[in-house]
Amino acid sequence: MSKKMQLECMDNECRTVMLGHFLDGMRCVNCGGPATLKPHNPVKKQNDQRKNKELKIQVNIATTEALKQMKEVNEAANECLAALEKLEKVMGRFTNKNELKDIKVGLVLDGKLIAESITKTTDGFKSTVSTIKQTSDSIKSTVCNIDVR
Repeated sequence: MSKKMQLECMDNECRTVMLGHFLDGMRCVNCGGPATLKPHNPVKKQNDQRKNKELKIQVNIATTEALKQMKEVNEAANECLAALEKLEKVMGRFTNKNELKDIKVGLVLDGKLIAESITKTTDGFKSTVSTIKQTSDSIKSTVCNIDVR
């Protein structure tokens, strides 16, 4: 049983392929140019199409270290959440309490007002005004203190 042979045209524009037996010395049928003799190896068709559809990939990964680190990150996130909840509770106590009303404190001796203090806070500025009055000797003193926060 002899194998089939093929002739392939060597001309770049033609590239004709011819099949047959006893092709020695033949030229291209289309253009008459030189041809190369090669053994014919037909492409084998695969009858079982299910083999083409299957794809198996095996991946081996050591995930124990990654799981430990993820657990640590999760614990840290839970601690942060608890701290934020505590902060929210504390801040809730001070909501809308940043503006203090005027506070007047008086010092009375023998029925006479001898000292008075006024504290006022507005938008982060705290100012304290202390006034000391002594009516009998007519001594008057005023002290102002302003804190910027």
